[in-house]
Amino acid sequence: MFLFLVARTPVCYRTPIREKLWEISKISLLNQTSKNWKAIIIGDVSDEYLDTEFFITLNYDQYSKQEKLYKALEYIKNHSDINPKYLIRFDDDDFFSSNVLSLFELLDRPYDCFFDKYHTYVDLVYLKISYKKNSWIPNTAVHKYEHAINECGPSKTPLIVQDHSAYWHIYYRDKDIYLTSLKQSLYYRVLTPFSITAGMNPTGNIDWNKYLVYLKGYGPWINYVSKNPFYNDLLEISNDFFKTKPVLNYVHWFVNKLKHIRKIFF
Repeated sequence: MFLFLVARTPVCYRTPIREKLWEISKISLLNQTSKNWKAIIIGDVSDEYLDTEFFITLNYDQYSKQEKLYKALEYIKNHSDINPKYLIRFDDDDFFSSNVLSLFELLDRPYDCFFDKYHTYVDLVYLKISYKKNSWIPNTAVHKYEHAINECGPSKTPLIVQDHSAYWHIYYRDKDIYLTSLKQSLYYRVLTPFSITAGMNPTGNIDWNKYLVYLKGYGPWINYVSKNPFYNDLLEISNDFFKTKPVLNYVHWFVNKLKHIRKIFF
């Protein structure tokens, strides 16, 4: 069984846009062609209905993400009926590919870790997408359970709890890994001007200069087209929340397209 660990955003940081993205996140899980999964949701979900066939809820709101992940691991340890083969850490404002778990099940052997070769980012302001190779494993990866709970590295904490960019790639250096292709992303990380991890203001006015610099670190960006998952939902959110934004001319996006082609094929 695949088990997702989802640390919900604390109530004090939830905004209308984050709540809309959470709805997409849930749908992306429920749309899985594989039904061999469950998700532990850690945080306040008292005002919403979650199908108990797939969702387990732990009501811990004012805790850090790391503390919430520990609560989930404690729950797994204390419930023998939860017997995951793989653990997946998943943020509540991203979304997951619908058929990728089924593809993973069809592979000819079990892998220690399954993750995206090209990290996939979606900018919600301009509705652009970026594929970027990085030297670290992205936040959302499919970990074999015994590796996910292994207390290792300098911090001697469970791998699934650790900073994904600091140690995961070192841990899996000599392990059996599977990389997705450019045409099949495992998950999509959504970027907005309210990103807490980017040091943005999660509830106040947008610092556009800061956000555009932030985007530049992920590019090059190309159009997020209608065939991509949840295009219409994301377009609606973009139109609702970002009607007023800096205009970036066609030359800017054309140069980005050329950079994208060069990055992917050369």
